[in-house]
Amino acid sequence: MEQTSGRLVLIQEGGPEQVFELSKASISLGRAMTNDIILSDTRVSRNHARLDYGLDGWTISDLGSSNGTRLNGMRIERSPLKPDDLIDLGNTQVRFDVEPTTEEAGLTMIDSDADLDRTMDREVLPMSLNETGIPAWWFSPARKPGKSRWMTWTRSPSGAPMKASW
Repeated sequence: MEQTSGRLVLIQEGGPEQVFELSKASISLGRAMTNDIILSDTRVSRNHARLDYGLDGWTISDLGSSNGTRLNGMRIERSPLKPDDLIDLGNTQVRFDVEPTTEEAGLTMIDSDADLDRTMDREVLPMSLNETGIPAWWFSPARKPGKSRWMTWTRSPSGAPMKASW
């Protein structure tokens, strides 16, 4: 599973392209308001097609639509998707695109302790504390630049927010 994120690009004659990010493992397409992607085309069925992400990547399935689903001009019932595939649903055409997840999410690859140290020195990592009823003696691992220690979280008897001490 090299590439996991995908998107559909709605191709509109004489208009701008519209991009739909595929952020779930199953995406429904059709005219009905209950679909993830709603297409306002009278030749598109209410529940026309579904995109599914699995071990082999993205697949498209026709859901018994009246006018069928075409992939690169061929009518299909179910088929795997590849980058730049053209999908026709009624009079609507969309292009399937795939982008590597690491580039989209802005992830940093860490392959060694040296990479980790460099990343920790330059990155600001968000942290939030929620009151979970954890006792005051609970310890949380943390690193201070140049030191490898444990940070102790304590709660005042008055119930004030927790504070950290090194």
